[in-house]
Amino acid sequence: MKHFYTTALLLGLAVATQAQGLPGYVLTLSGDSLRGTLIETDHRQIALYRPTDSLPTTFRAAQVRGYRVGQRPALLSRVVRLASGADSVRFTFPLRTGTVGLYSSSGNDLLLRPAAQDTLFELTPQNWHLLFHRYLSRCAGLQQTSDQELSKPFYQAEIQRQIEVYNQCASSSQPERAVKGPAYGWLTYYGLVGGPTLTVLHFSSRSMQPDRSIPDVGYMLGVEAVKVSPGGTQVSGQLSLSQSVSHTGPYITYPQPVLTTEAIDYRFRRLTPILTVGRRFLQTHSVSPFVALGIATSVLFDQESLVTTQVASKAAVTEKFVGESTIDPFVDVTAGIWVKSFSTTAWRLSAQYHWRYVHSTIAVPYISILTLQAGFFFGSR
Repeated sequence: MKHFYTTALLLGLAVATQAQGLPGYVLTLSGDSLRGTLIETDHRQIALYRPTDSLPTTFRAAQVRGYRVGQRPALLSRVVRLASGADSVRFTFPLRTGTVGLYSSSGNDLLLRPAAQDTLFELTPQNWHLLFHRYLSRCAGLQQTSDQELSKPFYQAEIQRQIEVYNQCASSSQPERAVKGPAYGWLTYYGLVGGPTLTVLHFSSRSMQPDRSIPDVGYMLGVEAVKVSPGGTQVSGQLSLSQSVSHTGPYITYPQPVLTTEAIDYRFRRLTPILTVGRRFLQTHSVSPFVALGIATSVLFDQESLVTTQVASKAAVTEKFVGESTIDPFVDVTAGIWVKSFSTTAWRLSAQYHWRYVHSTIAVPYISILTLQAGFFFGSR
């Protein structure tokens, strides 16, 4: 078990620096749109890949007006006055609009846009009270120098609240609203997946059975939602129903005084919710390899074992045993390729390996399942 966890971790860490991008366009300073696949590197530059190019073209935020992925809000280039006093041009998106605005460039920072200004100011726990006193003091509902206001902690909800109060005080034609939904380029895809399963039961050394069973072909059907960033990071949730089938060949249970052998056929179903985190590889417009790791639990039910006993030359006798439902943890490793058919649809071919510990039985301490999946996905741009 320790060896498998180590191998799975190494597979997950072996990610490439070149990632599959998402369809979109770069808006140049002259107003032209350059369409292609966007590979996001950081909040200060973007790489554009087009099938006619041998290598991606990298643009700094100061060289373009901005970029857009699909139908999501565009990320525009803006001058940001950092807390250090230096200026930096970054790609930004709005969190709240109005007379005073709130922006972000990485999803983890907060940038204030004062009234009638284009420059954004980086907010930090050390300077945000000072900047709010400077730019948000003309409102009766906000007493920026009071002990109560100065004791407010630095977190996004409080900053949004104060900006909302200030915008309601200000008489302006600019609508005051919070921008809903992710604006940093994450796209969501939904799909149907399915394929054959090969299941191996690993037996305890205490039993007379062989080390492992012989896999038979079962099936798996499921639905999946995948979120993908321009940088190639993907997060997915899958819910599947599968049937696993496996068997053992005849093995000796009593050699003396009368030779007795048994053979067992196993069959069970699984309902499996799983959350995985992975990454896509390579800067290509149509084919994108990926790898993902997941840890979750699944419900194992409808367990049946058909035990065929052969005593010497007598006719074989088959008995049916029904097991109880169990809930056990498992580790998942998935690898495969995405093949884009259109800008918002894709096929996925993958191999999914489950390593599952079974706490409810001594005879079968763990199970490994290999699923060969094919899936069709569609999403919103």
